[in-house]
Amino acid sequence: MNETITTSFSVIFHLRIEREKHDLLPIYARITINGKRIELSSKQMMNPNHWNEKRGIAKPINDDYRRLNNYLEQLKSSYVACYREMSLQKKMITTETFKREYFGTNEDEYTLCKLMNYHNIDMKESISWGTMKNYFTTQKYLERFLKEKKQAVDIGLNEINYKFVTDFEYYLKTYKPKNHQKRLGNNGVMKHMERFRKMINVALKMSGWKEIRLKPIS
Repeated sequence: MNETITTSFSVIFHLRIEREKHDLLPIYARITINGKRIELSSKQMMNPNHWNEKRGIAKPINDDYRRLNNYLEQLKSSYVACYREMSLQKKMITTETFKREYFGTNEDEYTLCKLMNYHNIDMKESISWGTMKNYFTTQKYLERFLKEKKQAVDIGLNEINYKFVTDFEYYLKTYKPKNHQKRLGNNGVMKHMERFRKMINVALKMSGWKEIRLKPIS
């Protein structure tokens, strides 16, 4: 499976209209990546009467507003720099991965379930429906395995080790369906393990790791 790394990226500032009426409104950066948006607070307030909505800047009618515009330009440059750095490192760029990268979110937040949801929802447009159904089935087996064998609803990617992989493979081989379906044959088990491996490869691109940091078997 070939994921597309190339992305479209844009930043514009706007005033967020709030329910309560105030003389000043907060300025937010609207960042659009491949048609999907996130909004990040600039931590600045603005009189809407002195705001140029089309250009996304304050009307430069005094020194305070000119300094504000300089600050917003610097803030925009920091967003662009983060995007370019992710591009140079060939990282998977989505609204979520960009936000994590920009704010330096701890990599422990990369979890198996988040990875599966990303792959099976955000990647659905680049994968045929027949293939997607198979990935959803693999996801269900992984979720059952976590619940039944690990007594967990999720696990950090940095917690995945060789024992986890081999335990999951053994679980697939010995799983007894409750709806009278046939048990998985060896070919079916290998297909699920292959899809699991491909999802882990997506994790590499999401995190920028060169390898999954597998913990030793305890």
